[in-house]
Amino acid sequence: MDNFTFGLVKGHQKRADEAHEVSMAGAMGMMQANKRIRELEDKLAIANAEAAGRLAQVEAFQAEHAASPLMQKTSKAFTDPRTRGQLKTKVRMIYENTFDAFLAKLNIANPASLRLD
Repeated sequence: MDNFTFGLVKGHQKRADEAHEVSMAGAMGMMQANKRIRELEDKLAIANAEAAGRLAQVEAFQAEHAASPLMQKTSKAFTDPRTRGQLKTKVRMIYENTFDAFLAKLNIANPASLRLD
């Protein structure tokens, strides 16, 4: 093999090695991204489980203490088509105010649009 051909082969090999390194770095980045996605999915599942548990607590409280002042209707009504016209309870207003305040602290615009109203 002459020097010119040898130089071409070495150049191609170097580019192939660089492409392999880039590919491996991309694969590692993808593995890290997938790991992060799994972590966030787990956190979301935990948050959903906590929300379901809190809802069960309120429903159990409501069933046992329907006369509680927390279960009294307010003058505010739901606007969502599924619940339109139903008056919100005091405990519902506590939920909405807390929900909105929490998301506002995270600089999420219009938190009310992200919950059933």
